[in-house]
Amino acid sequence: MTISLHRRRLLRAGLAVGVGGAGALAVTSVARAATFPTRTVNFVVPYGAGGPFDITARLVAERMSKQLGQTVVVDNRSGAGGMIGCTYVARAPADGYTLLLGGLTTHILMQGAVETMPFDPMKDFTVASLLSKMPLVMVVNNDLPVKDLRGLADLLRNNPGKYDFASAGNGTSGHILAQNFVDSIGAKAVHVPYRNSVNAYTDLRGGRIAFMVQTSGSSEMRAGVVRPLAVFSDKRSPAMPQLPTVAEAGLADRVKYNLEPWQAVMVRKGTPPEIIAQLNAAVTATLADPGLQSRFDELGFVATPAPVAQGERYFHEENRRWVPIVKAMDLVGR
Repeated sequence: MTISLHRRRLLRAGLAVGVGGAGALAVTSVARAATFPTRTVNFVVPYGAGGPFDITARLVAERMSKQLGQTVVVDNRSGAGGMIGCTYVARAPADGYTLLLGGLTTHILMQGAVETMPFDPMKDFTVASLLSKMPLVMVVNNDLPVKDLRGLADLLRNNPGKYDFASAGNGTSGHILAQNFVDSIGAKAVHVPYRNSVNAYTDLRGGRIAFMVQTSGSSEMRAGVVRPLAVFSDKRSPAMPQLPTVAEAGLADRVKYNLEPWQAVMVRKGTPPEIIAQLNAAVTATLADPGLQSRFDELGFVATPAPVAQGERYFHEENRRWVPIVKAMDLVGR
């Protein structure tokens, strides 16, 4: 029987792959990189609208769209301290079209604050690009009779269990730092977890919550509707240079950790490396945008662009550092 010309071409193509498979795969990778993306990219934020993660994502998405040539849509999937949004991305196709704004809180701190996680932070995700760091600030309700961090420590010690503090959820950086502060000064306070920081701020302003730890440069701090006391970092925040650090507030001997949450653009493990490289390049170009840099300065965020390998290495180093510390705090149920 005569083999058709079309079939002969297919057979030759098959032999070529068998003989030079590596070359064919390389060609496939190049072709895949050249065509990505061909449709809308979904950027999942595991917290509600209006909070620091949401603000960051919207600033970045707008500029990433121009870099990628396709729309990047912010998709808020909040709840369970960020676990709902993270789980959604962990189960999405590993094709680069579903991104996650994750980081220290969602992938590392949560490991020491919940009994079980619905995904494996280190095995299910890859860092496509580091994005930013966000200094944290202790803030109190304006009616609370304290003027500085030492005053808050004295108030809490003298009134064990009387005052509540808020967070955006169990295991979040705000929860861990506030609890560490309370434990370090030998006080007792009640933790009230919220679905997101926006709702927590509402109750802080209204006096139903006494204090909380939040990112620097928030609109509530700038408007004076809450009172910032100190920043949990080694140096002052450029967004609020008048605020002392914890050390400058005189509590360096009691409060152990300066924890600066970091954010990263993450993808599901198994995403092709050439696509990850494209995403990294798009984020790096985005972070170089003067308009974005100006907004980051206002918010107190510090841009942290880095190559893919450096971001992955940092991710694993932070995991090794913080997970034992947080687990030792025995936060489950607190």
